[in-house]
Amino acid sequence: ENKFIDAEQNETEEVVYNELADLLEQAANRNLNEGNYDKPIQIVQMFRMHKHSREDGFGRRWQSATNIMQNLADSGLISILISDLRSPDKKKQEEAYKVVLSLEEHAVFYLISTIKEIQDLHLRRVLAFVIKNMGESSVKLLVTSITTDMPVDEAKRILEVLDSVEYYDTVS
Repeated sequence: ENKFIDAEQNETEEVVYNELADLLEQAANRNLNEGNYDKPIQIVQMFRMHKHSREDGFGRRWQSATNIMQNLADSGLISILISDLRSPDKKKQEEAYKVVLSLEEHAVFYLISTIKEIQDLHLRRVLAFVIKNMGESSVKLLVTSITTDMPVDEAKRILEVLDSVEYYDTVS
């Protein structure tokens, strides 16, 4: 895995970059399932760095990295991490928090959907806290996800956790 990460870091061919990314996505999920957070954190942070660096690598590496971050978020990774955020093991919670936070906006829609669906108030508050720490734009997404045509129970679940994100002015 380290060799793949090293190769991905320096890859200049888009096709090879994307093929390596598929392998690293699988590695991130496998490591999480095994309880190892170091590799997923390293992998997500590398792609996050590539996403924000538009001058390195091949011309559209940042765009490929953005797509890969979304694929990681959609791969089942977040559901594992959400479960681990509720773990009695504090270290596991902290590591899961780091990975979810590093997925940035790619995780926010899944987190909002989970808040709408689950009964567990404590976990909903934890997820709202994560959204708050993703930044103001993520908090605004949470607030604006409340619509007049949504089921009342879903709106109520979001409203119950808005105090967890009160730091931001979400009414503008």
